[in-house]
Amino acid sequence: MYRKRCCGLIEREPNCQRFIPEGQKKPKVIELGIEELEAVRLKDLDRMDQADCAAAMGLSRATFQRILQSARI
Repeated sequence: MYRKRCCGLIEREPNCQRFIPEGQKKPKVIELGIEELEAVRLKDLDRMDQADCAAAMGLSRATFQRILQSARI
């Protein structure tokens, strides 16, 4: 039996729920979970290293890496 993982800590909710690139009439739909969005924000926008990102979200580094990888697929 596996252990249920609790959610990572999220600093803030996103300002918008949908993003559509300019000039695209029918863009491909990509859905990100709130944890995935937070992982990308911390790593790419805030330019934190992976250990600090994981600590900020209250996760192990391995779990943070899985969430980040899921967001980038």
